Amino acid sequence: RVVRDARLAKNEQAAWNLIERYLQQHQYLTTPEAVKLVGKSAATTRRYLNKYVALGWLAKQGGNRDRTYHLVK
Repeated sequence: RVVRDARLAKNEQAAWNLIERYLQQHQYLTTPEAVKLVGKSAATTRRYLNKYVALGWLAKQGGNRDRTYHLVK
């Protein structure tokens, strides 16, 4: 499923599509894994992840060093 949401810029949309596909095959995603997956800086990737959490698409778990992200079902 490809989500098209007016609240996302094109690059945020592209990153979400990659992250969603990844999380359909894996239990969780870490920030370093997300950085590699979307090919953006750590700061940009964290901004994206925080936006997806705010939209209710991802849930975060753990502290700063061991944080993981999961799809909200």
